Amino acid sequence: MKKTRVAFLVSFLVLLSVTFMMGNAYGEMNFSVSGLELGEPDEGGKFLVTRVYEDSPAEHAGIMAMDLLVEVDHLSITDKSASEVENALSRRLGEGGSAVLTLLGNSGKVVTWLKPARYSIEKRETLDFCQKLIWQNNLANAHWEQANQLFREAILGNVSMETFEKEMPQIAQGITQSRLAISGLSLPLHTSLDVVALCAKTRNLYANTQFLRNDARAKMQDYAKARWGDKTFIQKRWDKIEPAVMAADKRYSHGDIMLDQVLRSIGYDRGRLSVEY
Repeated sequence: MKKTRVAFLVSFLVLLSVTFMMGNAYGEMNFSVSGLELGEPDEGGKFLVTRVYEDSPAEHAGIMAMDLLVEVDHLSITDKSASEVENALSRRLGEGGSAVLTLLGNSGKVVTWLKPARYSIEKRETLDFCQKLIWQNNLANAHWEQANQLFREAILGNVSMETFEKEMPQIAQGITQSRLAISGLSLPLHTSLDVVALCAKTRNLYANTQFLRNDARAKMQDYAKARWGDKTFIQKRWDKIEPAVMAADKRYSHGDIMLDQVLRSIGYDRGRLSVEY
């Protein structure tokens, strides 16, 4: 019982952290709206630019990796940390403002204007759709992991029947809610028909994944009740449940492939989504 409580506490914390990282209403997912990453200042208070993201405000401003950031709006930043400067610039640009940066580069001192990115409506809507889809899938994945953990603990006899019958329906409800949320996501309106079709297929694949997962979860629930405390059955679980699990996993993998296609259609990849959106 103690092991089960610990396991579910860990699962809850994972779910909570995923929700926190995704931000409020999906709008605080990025950690550098400017597309600029800085190292900590040297003894003179100059910040090394460690990375500039492609097609970001920083790149459009002509900033390059290995440049040294000296001033922001002609004011000294020697008393700031790298994260404080990055966050301040991200907030400024996120609110539609701009900033004047003074840097030292290969050609000497450079003053440039950092302006917010002006994404097209097509790109903005498609990015918004993909971000919400990823967020809902992360929540669904956490529920699925909980179902697997609860099933295992039931077979091993580490959880009471009362706890099992109380928590498994709650997990089922969570998976169902994720499926409905994914199915209800609005498709981009101001984009090509090809991209809309890709988005619709991706959404349907992920939603169907949750339907198949709930089917697999129901099978887990039935077999757990039939084999309560049978520790040898945990090794045989896949004989009866594996087809359902594999069907869900296959659909999920196909959805991942389609999501990558959606992002590539507007010139993005998943690794950049969390940074530049």
